[in-house]
This record gives sequence, C-alpha cells and structure tokens, in this order.
Amino acid sequence: MSVIDRAARSVAQWIANDGQDCGAPQRRIAIVGCGPRGLWALQELTLAFQELGVTDVAVDIYEPHRFPGAGAVYDPRQPAFLRMNFASRYIDARRLGDAQSFPYDFVSWARVTAAGAGGDPDEFAPRRTVGRYLYDVFQQAFQRASQRFPLLLIAEKALWIERSDAGWVVRASSQRRTYDEVLLTTGHGVQQRIDSSSTAGQASARAFSPYELLDEERIRPGTCIAIRGMGLTGIDATLALTEGRGGRFESRGGKLVYKASGREPRKIVCFSRSGAPMLAKPLHLDRGLAERLRGVWERSQKSIRSLPITSAWADSAFMEVLNASDAALKLANSSPTTPNSATFWTTWLARRWDGSAIMSALSNSVAENSGMARRGPAWALGEAWRHAYPALVDAISYGKMEPAAFARFQTIARAMERIAFGPPVCTAARMLALHEAGKLSWEFARSPQVVYRAERWNLAKGGKHLAVDEVIHAVIDGPGRPCAHGAVADLAHD
Repeated sequence: MSVIDRAARSVAQWIANDGQDCGAPQRRIAIVGCGPRGLWALQELTLAFQELGVTDVAVDIYEPHRFPGAGAVYDPRQPAFLRMNFASRYIDARRLGDAQSFPYDFVSWARVTAAGAGGDPDEFAPRRTVGRYLYDVFQQAFQRASQRFPLLLIAEKALWIERSDAGWVVRASSQRRTYDEVLLTTGHGVQQRIDSSSTAGQASARAFSPYELLDEERIRPGTCIAIRGMGLTGIDATLALTEGRGGRFESRGGKLVYKASGREPRKIVCFSRSGAPMLAKPLHLDRGLAERLRGVWERSQKSIRSLPITSAWADSAFMEVLNASDAALKLANSSPTTPNSATFWTTWLARRWDGSAIMSALSNSVAENSGMARRGPAWALGEAWRHAYPALVDAISYGKMEPAAFARFQTIARAMERIAFGPPVCTAARMLALHEAGKLSWEFARSPQVVYRAERWNLAKGGKHLAVDEVIHAVIDGPGRPCAHGAVADLAHD
C-alpha cells in the first residue's frame, strides 16, 4: 500500500470511528491536486468508505487541469516524443489492480482502445497516451464514487490552505471552503527561480513548458539556449527544442544520427549543480535472468524492512542495496574485471563531470542497457535500488525516522536518482546523437556561474565564458520537498 493509499484509508478510518455518531454533521474532505496521486486517493477513499460503512461524507477535488487523473505531466495534448521512463507493463492506475474500479491495466487498455502505442508491454509509451488512460480511469472512478457520496470537482487551483477553529480552510481562485481533512496530492512543481546567489537582482529565467519551447516566436531558431537541469525535465526541454522543432533521428550503423530541421536553436548548453547525467533505463530482462534475480530482490527488501530505525539506518539500508547489486552482477555474468558496486559508487560520487565524462557514462549506459555490452555495476546498482525502493519508502514514511537519518537518506537518494531513474535507452541515445551533431553541449555541466549582464545571460566556469540568449528553467521540486518554495510549502499554512 502506497503512502497516498495509507493516508486516504487513515482519513476514512477516522471518520468511521469518530464521525458517524448519531446527529454528527456531515464530514467534508478535500483532495488537493488530481493527477495520478489524487486519482489513487479518490479510489482508496471510495473503497475504504465502502468497507467501513461510511456514508455521511462529502468530498471535493481541486484540480485546474482539463484532464483530471492525468494532470499536467501526462497531458493527453503533449507531443508524442515525450515518453515514459519505465515500460508499459508496469503502468496500472487501478487501486492494487482492482478490476472492479476499472477493467484494464495500461497495456490491456491500449490494445482494446487501439490507442496506437502502449500495447507492447516492453515499450516506453508516449506520456500523452498514458494520460488518456489515466483520464479514462479517473472518469470511471469519479462515476463510481459519485454513487456513494456527494463528490464535486472544482476546476480551480488551490492557492492557500490554513488551519482554523472549524477545520482546514482551502482558498481557491474564486472561493474558499472548510474541511475536516485535506489530502495533499499536488505532485511535482517547477522551481520558479535560479539560485539567488547566481542571479540576485537580475532577470528571471524562463520556466519550462514544452508547448512554449515549440513556439518559434518565443524561442527563436538559431539562438544559443542554456537549460538549467539535467534530469528528465531537462531532457524533455532538449527534445522539445530539437525533435519538437522538426528534427529527425535516423538509425545508421547501429546508432542514432540527428538530422537538423534548421528550426532548432544553434546550440543547447545543459548544466546542473552536480553535472551528473541521468543513465539509461534498461530494456526488459530475459525471463531467465529476471527469475534468477527475483530472490535477490526479495531478500534485499526483507533485510531493509528488518533494520532498526536508528541514526545509522540510511547507511545500513544502502549496504543492503550494494550487496544485492553485487549479487545481481554475478548472476548476470558480468566481466571478471568489473569493479564491485561499492567501488563504482565511490567513483561516481567523486567524479568531476565534464563533457567527456558525461559522454563516456551515457555511451556505456546505452550499450549495457540495450544488450550491446556486458552489464556492469551501473546497471546492477540501478536495478537493486529500484527493487529496494518500496521497502526504503516504507521505512522513511510517516515520520518514523529522525531528521539526521532522513537527511542522510536524501543525500544517497539524490545521487541514486541519476543511476536508477533515468530515461529509456531510446531517449538516452537521442541525447548522445544530439551531442555528436553539435546541438547539445555539456561544456558547462557542473555548477557554472550564471549572471545576467548587458541584456544577455552569461555562463562562466574554469576561465571559459559563453553568452546565451535564454536560460530555460527545467528543475522540479518533489511534492513534499521541505523548502520555502516547495509544492506543499507554497500551499500549507498553520
């Protein structure tokens, strides 16, 4: 059960225990944000109310986007080149695969509806196709819930949430309402500024929108563009400015080659704090290897769940991940000269990322994860982390961990995100092709100085300088990031 599921069920249990007394007023619940997380919350509430016999309750959903369930990230109107970063076989928006809430997982839905993509369980489907699926699931979930309790979709953005004597007050664009409980399912949010240390008193960078980047009047062809952020959002921005502008990727001699349209920027320069690239996500494993690895992942999860929650928990849990990674390397018949996972990890953290280091890491990752080279520690560590993740998340949820241990886990998780949660091989190969075509540069990859001078942005690092026409802001905050401008912090006020 996910954190969202548990929170929704906890609310339902509270109402069942305390809110159904004779003469008690109707309980009101708000779901703030209805992308996939809000959809899961609605499904869990509906099922929990049914199981617990809760009847006197009303639910409002705040979601400004046109397609609830999908939200902005999975907008069905987005370009087809923006793809998922995990295979279609893992997409199932139903609560624990509940066939009563919706009859199909994503692959089955794509085949039945002839969606045009997604029917292959091992492909990385366009996000817009997944958005259509999520919207379909939401519509049925909404209809089902409406038969059990009053349910209202408020097509406005929640701007402010604060505590009052009567409960929680949610203020939206044109109204304010009071609730007994609020489920925050806001998802991710774009940071709206570059660090003030780099740009104090200067012009703001442009926040990322794939639609805006397709507009040649907003970002003109032939300009030099910098993208802050080398994660998945930065990759989306890069593709929007190239493939989205009519460029083509052609297969030639076993690798991709980029053919420019002439409508893209002259040069795209990507940078981030660490400069570390996102490694490729592997294609599906053959059944034999997957079966042999199953026991490794199960033992790893079991070991992590058994660890005491102490200040040393994060390092102990990561040691279990490293052990599982080494076991996976042996089962995958990696080269005898392959370094173990701990050595790879230490080297990764110490690496000074520049253009050649990024090119090397990405090239190796694409080769390993597409079957053109033996699998190495980057593949094994990514697999081990992904399979351990449910146990890791369970351990850190609900305030069970002291701040020091949680901070240590976050440090490890930020670095591991680059290794474990990168783009599919086909997308990583596109980044390599753009670099080889001279359209994508990593020459200022790691923490350049960024200043706005003489009506132009300027990047500087190691004695090198580059003037750029625009800085695209492609950094997103996680939904619960504890910072002054995080998605939750911007809403909640006590």
